[in-house]
Amino acid sequence: SLLKSGLSVPFIARYRAQAVGDLTPTQLRAMEDAIGAEAALAKRRAAVEKALRGRGALDPGLARAVASAPTLEALEELYEPFKGRRDTLAERARAAGAGPAADRLWAGQAASDDEVA
Repeated sequence: SLLKSGLSVPFIARYRAQAVGDLTPTQLRAMEDAIGAEAALAKRRAAVEKALRGRGALDPGLARAVASAPTLEALEELYEPFKGRRDTLAERARAAGAGPAADRLWAGQAASDDEVA
């Protein structure tokens, strides 16, 4: 609780040594890192659950798997198939109808002004 309250490791090691027993600063830093990793995992887990719920993809089995994911990497592996994919600039251009004009340009033929606009 000393680490969660915002006290620094050197301060705890020096001035609160009786409260932490015989823990060295190295052990205190390891605890601090573990607490930070757990907090990051909990924050990401909540974000993934919210995103999956928003997409309507959160079934009870997936919810259990997300809740029991031991690491960020495992959580991201679970979420990967449900991530929305981003369109590239070329895909957006094809969807807008620029495909035929681009094909002519690649073939070395000049495109008309109507195709370019």
